[in-house]
Amino acid sequence: MAKTQSFTDVRQFHGLAFSYGWFIKNFSTIAASLTELLKSKQFKWNLVAQTRCERLKEQVSTAPVLALPNFNQNFEVECDASNVDIRVVLSQGGHRIAFYCEKFSEA
Repeated sequence: MAKTQSFTDVRQFHGLAFSYGWFIKNFSTIAASLTELLKSKQFKWNLVAQTRCERLKEQVSTAPVLALPNFNQNFEVECDASNVDIRVVLSQGGHRIAFYCEKFSEA
């Protein structure tokens, strides 16, 4: 992506990246600055947004290989939460099945 971005460009990229969110570890943390930028009434592209955008592009293009679940075997759930977000990894037999990461709202 070029250095200067329009609101529409960022919104479209964010939507595309969001569809891969289940496959990207810590997705909401990485995408947080872009999400906040899209909520802002005054859209201003900055270095943080550029860096996060580049990182998301890299993550989308190199998403990890995920295993299909076997519902006859046990699942493993790893959780990590802070005041900012929650992160979850669903695994089975040492193979990752899905990631989940969500930033908490202020409400």
